Amino acid sequence: MYNYLSIEQIRSTLDFLEISYGKAMDEEAYGHAQDLDKIIDDLQVALTAKIMAEDPCTTAADVRYFENNG
Repeated sequence: MYNYLSIEQIRSTLDFLEISYGKAMDEEAYGHAQDLDKIIDDLQVALTAKIMAEDPCTTAADVRYFENNG
């Protein structure tokens, strides 16, 4: 679904959506936050797949670790 985006585009979109999710939760817009959460999940899956496709030695656990720990 998001295969046309680069890794950098996915990361920047995730950053934006995570901020938007936090604002939605602060404003108690739970339906909107739930929609954003689904998109965030999908983008995280796409990011993992894209990174793993570029480096076959990388596992999903590797991607999660490095994305979460910079």
